[in-house]
Amino acid sequence: MISKDKQYKTKHGNEVRIYATGCGGDYSIHGAFHSRDGKWTQEEWTTEGQYYNDGVDSDLDLVEVEPRIKVDIEVDVVKDDDGIIDIIPAHRVHNYEVIGRTSVSIDIEEGEGL
Repeated sequence: MISKDKQYKTKHGNEVRIYATGCGGDYSIHGAFHSRDGKWTQEEWTTEGQYYNDGVDSDLDLVEVEPRIKVDIEVDVVKDDDGIIDIIPAHRVHNYEVIGRTSVSIDIEEGEGL
């Protein structure tokens, strides 16, 4: 069931905005998708997110977008007394020799482990 509280895209990957979910009839989900030419196109879908109500798959069917977590962190590349190299969060107090520092971008779906 499509909800205004969730984020969607088309199966083709177009961004979607849902305006209303209780409009009645076969196509009770009203919204718009962002087309490849940069324009927003108004459209209607079934409560299951289908573009056509005949069971035929369409590139304009709705797919839920899972929330993502994006974070950039700095890490130190360190070497301990035994020569073992490791990566730890930057700016932490430690007894290792810092041999480098870099930024790491993490972009994962919410709920996924690292």
